[in-house]
Amino acid sequence: MSHSLPGAEQAVLGRVVVRLDEVETGLVQVRADVARLTRATSALTDSVRKLPATGPGRPAAASGDAAGEGTAGQRDWLSVTDPDTAVEWLLDVVDWWDRIGEVLVASAAPCWPWHPRAVVAALALKAHWDEAYAGDKAFPVSDLITRWVPTLGRHIVPKSDYCSDFGHDVDRRTTWRAHRDLLPEYAHWWVTDRTGTPPGLTPA
Repeated sequence: MSHSLPGAEQAVLGRVVVRLDEVETGLVQVRADVARLTRATSALTDSVRKLPATGPGRPAAASGDAAGEGTAGQRDWLSVTDPDTAVEWLLDVVDWWDRIGEVLVASAAPCWPWHPRAVVAALALKAHWDEAYAGDKAFPVSDLITRWVPTLGRHIVPKSDYCSDFGHDVDRRTTWRAHRDLLPEYAHWWVTDRTGTPPGLTPA
């Protein structure tokens, strides 16, 4: 008894076989492409790792950059333990604020560096600014202006109850004069003491 397929079915089967051969050939090509891409990615990764830590588009990391002071990361004003690092961070962010921060947000009270929450916000805002201008794309800058400037800026330039929230205007009558030349002493006090009136603030 013959089991031969009718002519039409044989034609269909033939086309299926041809298509399977084409798919197999395509898979071989895909495997080859994946292998080439893997080698190229590995080579690119090796090249990036060999780049210097600083350079065009890659801002230099300052010493003591992190909660752990000495590793890369966000500067943590609330947990810093090294007086010299605290002085460096504070002077750096105050200088940045005077040159750039006030333009982005608004003028702050002279005593803002003596407000821990304001310093935390200023350090974070400066970090966002550094990241936004490290590349050549406009989106990070737009995100900085529309998102982080208003969100963090209000902690540096609040609308009301500024000094009373931080203890050096508790009776709402005493006003204070901030002495920027004593910022290093204040930063040292912040790390080592935190009792009494901080250096750099005197009743007006």
